[in-house]
Amino acid sequence: MHPFPIVSIIGRPNVGKSSLFNRLTQSRQAVTSAKAGTTRDRHHLTTSWQNVPFSVVDTGGLEIVTRDHLQQEIKKQCLIALSESQLILFLVDLKTGITNEDWAIHKILLPYQDHVLLVVNKVDNEQEDLAVHEFHKLGFSHFFPISSTHGRNLHPLLETIINKIRHSPKQPESQREVIKIAIVGQPNVGKSSLVNALLRQKRCIVDDRPGTTRDAIDTAIRYNGQDFVLIDTAGLRRVTRMEEETEYYCYLRTLAAMDRADICILLTEANRGFSQFEMKIAENIVDRNKGFLLAVNKWDLISKDTHTADEQTKTLYQKLPMIRFVPVLYLSVLKHLRIYKTLDWSLKIYHNLKRRIAPEELHNLFEKKIVRHKHPSVGSKFVTIENIHQTGIFPPAFTLQSNLPNRIKKNYKQFVCNLLWENFELSGCPLVIKTA
Repeated sequence: MHPFPIVSIIGRPNVGKSSLFNRLTQSRQAVTSAKAGTTRDRHHLTTSWQNVPFSVVDTGGLEIVTRDHLQQEIKKQCLIALSESQLILFLVDLKTGITNEDWAIHKILLPYQDHVLLVVNKVDNEQEDLAVHEFHKLGFSHFFPISSTHGRNLHPLLETIINKIRHSPKQPESQREVIKIAIVGQPNVGKSSLVNALLRQKRCIVDDRPGTTRDAIDTAIRYNGQDFVLIDTAGLRRVTRMEEETEYYCYLRTLAAMDRADICILLTEANRGFSQFEMKIAENIVDRNKGFLLAVNKWDLISKDTHTADEQTKTLYQKLPMIRFVPVLYLSVLKHLRIYKTLDWSLKIYHNLKRRIAPEELHNLFEKKIVRHKHPSVGSKFVTIENIHQTGIFPPAFTLQSNLPNRIKKNYKQFVCNLLWENFELSGCPLVIKTA
């Protein structure tokens, strides 16, 4: 169940759905381009107007008659969005007038007509206001000429949306604590397939062509009583390999999705090893101090025995010491092998991010381990560690008190991190070490 009322934007390709989505949510989350079909999946973002929260869903451009596999999937996504929505914005284009595709979508919307607002886009000035009367033929009682690019006439549309939500018979549950998970990785490793498997419905479009997902797509899910938001990101590639302007902006929004997530799941493939660029993605996650789970997909394709997973994990940690605190989960999305462990681990990591270590336990660690492992002298000066305190959470932060705090070396801070990971339940949890 979604925590807020859902407002879906429906329309044929390139009528400005992503631009309207960005206006309503005051974001740049959906990729906008002059190229038709830039948005391929349903994705949504929560916004509010006059202190009334609601979720806006941006759908892929709807082509009714098509043999293209991706377009058929987009049509399925739109139909699912209709069934979940409290309100539907049917977006049409003043410049092209009513098309046969608009009439076909109109036919699909007739069962929902009480919940439909007809929005005529690209009405850029008062002179063009006179040309919108043609759209009365579509027969919807609520009618709004706007310009999503310029933000023109959005206020009356928002007022109507809020009024409709306030009087809607569907009142969703109040919002609870939600764990935000960004699923990141190189193109075509199975990120969208993982989301779909967890949801048991095709929420993201799955295709064997790399780059099918272009936006960071938010999906709400409840698992074992806990609310999650799964953010399926566009596949990350090296910047030098990005051939399209759209792909570059997807890359930036993937990084932004990582910034707003609590936990990042880096999805890799078991049958091709851990690449140099995946190491770079891992560094991006660590640099952002995010909860971190490494999920290795296609484990069913590997010849293995009872020791293979442990040996693979050990090799990974040797290759990339900076992720020794990160749990490694071996799964198969295709076979649904251990896929829900991603949510179990994410919940555990989330609790670790807000974990507070008892002062007496920290002091015990200090006396037994830190005091005995003295910091090397710096020149002629002796550096003494006097105590350790926890000073923050999300992620847990610790302060080393010292007679020369500015002289404490990075490798000694890493030694303290290793001690904390070894002695306390902080799996998947980055640590911040400060000095005072």
